[in-house]
Amino acid sequence: LLQTLGNLVTIARESDAAALDGLTPGVPAVVVGAGPSLDVNAPALAGLQDRAVIIAADTALRPLLAAGVRPHLVVGVDPGEMNARHLEGLEQVDDVWFVGEGSLHPAAFPPFRGRTFTFRVSEHEPWPWLRAHGADRGLLRAWGSVVTSALDLALRMGCNPVVFAGVDLAYTGERSYCANTIYDTIWRDVLMKAYNWTFEQLMEDYFAQRTTVWEPDLRGQQVRTASHLLAFRNWLLDQAATVRDRRFINATGAGMLYGPG
Repeated sequence: LLQTLGNLVTIARESDAAALDGLTPGVPAVVVGAGPSLDVNAPALAGLQDRAVIIAADTALRPLLAAGVRPHLVVGVDPGEMNARHLEGLEQVDDVWFVGEGSLHPAAFPPFRGRTFTFRVSEHEPWPWLRAHGADRGLLRAWGSVVTSALDLALRMGCNPVVFAGVDLAYTGERSYCANTIYDTIWRDVLMKAYNWTFEQLMEDYFAQRTTVWEPDLRGQQVRTASHLLAFRNWLLDQAATVRDRRFINATGAGMLYGPG
């Protein structure tokens, strides 16, 4: 509530995400997450920039830029201050457009001034009040992960097919993210130096503090994942099974995104 109110100037100044509805019918979209496999996927994405709409989760933007990939759109949903660090202080992103939920931490918006579409994920306050004053914004669905909102955006834009990259929904290779996220700085430059750990020791400590499970991945090999990641996977599968007029392709090459549709 407070952050949405604090963002009112940005919301009023920038565009409505509803303006993107039906914008690119029949154009392929690549929805990009920051899973460990993005390190392998990213080089191939550079050659698709004039052939598909590349829609990145906010966590994936820095890794894509580091790989020379310029996503057309980046989506942000999580209102936490830590999550804003994925976007805060970015430079030379004048060709990237931002699709941000109105309650994001204010630090997420400045790099995209004049190139932002705002949206809401529900009827949470203060949207009923804003609507009464003619300041409503389009809705994008969210199911716990920014990738779900990125998928909903691709569907609303009319994209077909929808291709997933970097969407492991698993700890492929015993890693939580791809390289070049903000966590590299936090983990490698702070924790590893402070404790004199190897990266493997860091990940061992990371998993020791979390409840994880082992499941067969799309290749039938056992991989570490978690209940919330499987919930995201199941939501994506529900969309693939329900939206019959689109094709869904998982190009991640690893992880848990497989099933009907």
